[in-house]
Parts: sequence; structure tokens; C-alpha cells
Amino acid sequence: MKINNKFNALDAVIIAVFLSLAAVLAVRSFSSAPGRTAEFGYSVTVAELDSGAIPELKSGDTVYSPDGTVLGTVSRTVVTDAVQTFTDTRVVAGADPLRTVTAYGKSRLIIYITASGTEKNTGYSVGDIPVKVGTEMTVCVGGFTSAGTVTSVNGGE
Repeated sequence: MKINNKFNALDAVIIAVFLSLAAVLAVRSFSSAPGRTAEFGYSVTVAELDSGAIPELKSGDTVYSPDGTVLGTVSRTVVTDAVQTFTDTRVVAGADPLRTVTAYGKSRLIIYITASGTEKNTGYSVGDIPVKVGTEMTVCVGGFTSAGTVTSVNGGE
């Protein structure tokens, strides 16, 4: 009986399937890695609050989620006039139709938060709550609770 020791197309396919399977398993194990504990900062912007309803938040106040997860501590707050953007239908063709106006009687509250959480290759999280720019987050500080949008995330704060 003669044994053929030549490399053929079937051998190449088997090796390619094996390497693909190994790559998929390596990526899955890396992405499900537990991550490392990290200190980071982020901001949550509450777009429109009645100007008289702005809470007095102090540096060091603890920020919670509605389920009681500690989201971090307030490092500072900024209050500005709220603005509204709308499309002006009276604009001449070719001009920018977007207009921004001050929302009278309304304020925008930006809460800067320092947190200790988990850093993975997919970003930061506090407990099971991801902290990513553009996501909505409900914050509770003292007696104040409001939904806002995460507007910045900075590592190593």
C-alpha cells in the first residue's frame, strides 16, 4: 500500500477551517474577559429643566441609578440656558434650515461624575450599566431624579 504525502486542496480547506475556529474562539474569550477596575469620569446632560427646579448638587454627592447602583460621585455641575433646535421651513433653498433658540424658563444641567467601574475593550461600565456617549441614563442624587444623556467619557479621571 502506497501512502500519498502530498499536500492537496482538501488539506488546505481543513487547515483553514481549523484556523478560523481558533480565531473565533480567541476573539470570544478576549471580548468576554472580565475587564479591569478603572477610575474614569463622565458627564450626564439633562437637556431641559424648569429654571426653578435646578437642584443644589455638591461635589462629593453620591449618584445612584433608580435600582440603587452607585454610579459615582458628583465632581462638579454646570447650569446653562437650555436651547431648542428646529427646522425653519421659511428658509431659502440652499441655506441652513436649522435654527437654535433659547428655551426661556428652561435650563440645561450638566453633571460631571467621577466613577470607579470596569474598563473592557468595549468601553466603561458601572455595575451592569454601560457608560457610553449618546446613551440615556437616569441619575438620582439626593431627592433629584432625572433622565439625561451621557455626553462625555474620559478615562483616568
